[in-house]
Amino acid sequence: MYKALTDEDAPLPEDISVDTTLKDKVPAALFAVNVGVVLYFAVAWGLPNINTFEFTNHKSDEKRSQGVSLLVVTALVGLVGAVLSALWLRVLQLYAARIISITLQLTVVALLVASVSGFFEAGLAGQAIGLGNLFLAVSLALYYYSVRHRIPFAAANLAAATKIIHRFPQVVVAAYAVIAAQVAWTLLWTVALVGFFAKTYESSGIPGSVQSSSTVNVCVFFLLLSLLWGLQVLRNIVHCTTAGTVGEWWFSPHPEGAVKRALQRSLSTSFGSICFGSLVVAALASMRFVLLTAKRRKSRSS
Repeated sequence: MYKALTDEDAPLPEDISVDTTLKDKVPAALFAVNVGVVLYFAVAWGLPNINTFEFTNHKSDEKRSQGVSLLVVTALVGLVGAVLSALWLRVLQLYAARIISITLQLTVVALLVASVSGFFEAGLAGQAIGLGNLFLAVSLALYYYSVRHRIPFAAANLAAATKIIHRFPQVVVAAYAVIAAQVAWTLLWTVALVGFFAKTYESSGIPGSVQSSSTVNVCVFFLLLSLLWGLQVLRNIVHCTTAGTVGEWWFSPHPEGAVKRALQRSLSTSFGSICFGSLVVAALASMRFVLLTAKRRKSRSS
């Protein structure tokens, strides 16, 4: 179905000029400032307080502070996520042609099991959850039945993408490196968060309290935006590297070194555009998180 350019095909013209100017310099500079601020918070405020800082007056573990506990939990969550991501990537490589059908079928089964469990729960809430899961299961089953004839085409696309990954294993290495970078960025951000609250509590003079909740809430929102922005940038670097590799493989009969060149473009000429797009996504995700949190707090208070 898919055929990249070979030696027998006419190559692209050699005189095509490549634009090497940096795109979207302002978002790239803002991202550099973002990393610098987080690094400053972590080194200047976080590290000196990580072993002693307590978010509340109720200490649950005498061996380590709540700041260290938060760091340990973040590290464990990051490692679990990294392992699951690596396993999922391996599953895609091995079962690309069947993964779509298997995923849809397993989702239907899981929803049916959740529906049965909900019906066995006492009370109206359990029955409502069971009915909702049953509706989702039936809807997904009908969707699967209606698009089943299109699944082979989608599976062929996925299989072709998997072959490209086998052709360029450096893409997988880059993906693993970015996963490690995301874990490291999350840990650094966690230390910075501890440092921010330690400085805030120090200014208030009362552990577990702050002077201005509105100011702190705004600062926490920007810290959340900073975390999500960094994760999105790292994620999109891999996306752009993979896209650039596939494009060069498709249009060039000799794509040796395609991953290196694509990565260089992602970290240079296209980095500002990556930062800008990632900022938009991170801002929307942050606002969505704030709105959901406010909704939950309102429901609890009522």
